[in-house]
Amino acid sequence: MFAVLAAAVVLLVCMAAGVGSPAMSGAARAAGSCDAVIDAELAFFVDVPGTVDESMSSEILARLGEQLDAPFAGVRRISLFSTRHRGTTPLITVCTRPPLFATLFGRQWTESALRSRLAGAVRAELGQTVAPAGSQTLTQVLADVSVSTYSRSAKNTLVIFSGLREKWRGFDPRRCGGVQAAIAAYRMARAGGVERPSFKSVTIHLNVIPEPGAGRDVSRCRRAFWNWYFGDFEGEGEGVTWEYLPGSMSDAQQLTEKE
Repeated sequence: MFAVLAAAVVLLVCMAAGVGSPAMSGAARAAGSCDAVIDAELAFFVDVPGTVDESMSSEILARLGEQLDAPFAGVRRISLFSTRHRGTTPLITVCTRPPLFATLFGRQWTESALRSRLAGAVRAELGQTVAPAGSQTLTQVLADVSVSTYSRSAKNTLVIFSGLREKWRGFDPRRCGGVQAAIAAYRMARAGGVERPSFKSVTIHLNVIPEPGAGRDVSRCRRAFWNWYFGDFEGEGEGVTWEYLPGSMSDAQQLTEKE
């Protein structure tokens, strides 16, 4: 009996450490090393064309932490995207899964090194004031990611931090006169590519940077456009939630043109 118990303990320890598991060797691995089926995607998007104050920065990091700590099972890929960088290559991508004790007892768990790495990368993005020439719009990034491997799992969560102030060729939403004009201008700018993404088994958490003084009509028009943009969902857990961030952002009117 003692030998059986000892063997069971050794097996549990090995499983908790990832020993003998073809899926992972340790808590987190680089995306290129994900040699198991990815059960869930957690993608963060930073679209902040200015410098935010400390209260907003702290809240963004706190909301990032809440998503990292949410219980999950299986293999989860965590990625960080920024509109300051062209293409769908994330700044950071790791595959992770909870250790055995978290799976058995339902405890929330996040590897501290992973949390620190993500927080550092997000802070770096929040500290930028000028968008580089290779930057792109949030709609472009989301449309491209929606048809990539980063949103094809059984469960996909997108966490967005944005002021929703982008502009497209021929139209500036900050002077939005009507939602139909905004949609038409956007579709013309995206002609030949994905216009409105189709989100399958996707949950979106939209964290909006406030813009005091934008005006009621502009705010209504902008929200109506984004409600249309996020209007094609299907599958389990689908939907989008809106939540404003506290604090303010400087240099908000000095956005780099994105043509």
